[in-house]
Amino acid sequence: MITFKSVNKIVEFLNDQSPDTFMIDGYEGALLGVVENFHGYVCVYDKEKILRSLRNDGLSHDEAEEYFDFNIRGAYMGELSPTYIIGMTGMKRNTKRKKNKENPKKNQVANVSRNRLTTVE
Repeated sequence: MITFKSVNKIVEFLNDQSPDTFMIDGYEGALLGVVENFHGYVCVYDKEKILRSLRNDGLSHDEAEEYFDFNIRGAYMGELSPTYIIGMTGMKRNTKRKKNKENPKKNQVANVSRNRLTTVE
């Protein structure tokens, strides 16, 4: 996944690299970045942030879920439609490693973290 310093940088990148990629108007705060698939670049959104925004607009939990399922995720626009990550909100990075006493070689496996994401400035 490619991450950017701001939504404006994402828009600039997509205008240059993939002008057919779809973005969701009004949910810029939920935009996490861009991934590349076989067809081009796709925007990645935090589903929980979108749901929270819908609830802040006055929808109940169930109404927000239904609206998201039907009007946002359900609005399939082709291979370059946005994709949604579940469970990112409130997630803390685990930087501590537990030592594996039974198999010391397993201690050599690197943690996957946001530090591995490519940053475009």
